[in-house]
Amino acid sequence: MTVEGKRGNCQLDCVVHPHFGEFSCKSLKYLELQFAPEQSYAATYVHLSKILSVPNLEKVTLTRVPTSLDELWRTMLLVAKRAILKRVTHFKLHLRNKDMIEKEIIAITRCCQSIKEELLSDKKEAEMFVEVTPLTPPQ
Repeated sequence: MTVEGKRGNCQLDCVVHPHFGEFSCKSLKYLELQFAPEQSYAATYVHLSKILSVPNLEKVTLTRVPTSLDELWRTMLLVAKRAILKRVTHFKLHLRNKDMIEKEIIAITRCCQSIKEELLSDKKEAEMFVEVTPLTPPQ
């Protein structure tokens, strides 16, 4: 899987034991990514909408995600259209708060709330866990 950023690409190599057979994005049901807290993301961001477009995701945990307001907006629209995260039952998204522009915080918070509401809209509360926060809790 390749994660694209404003200043290039970061290659994520997926190593699968031969016992488990072939691996593809279509077979991916659980995704957990944690971005390093000490890294500088000032010049790059993660294309969240591309990462979350894997069709069979059921459980997603993304921590300290460096993303832009535009990319978060794009992700929110895809969730609202039911184009991504259709099978998810557990969703945690914690965005990186360093370098956020103050006036963007309200918009980012609204996008996060909208993503959460859309994911919960057609599910019973007991069937779904959703946590979407614009700020990563201190480590």
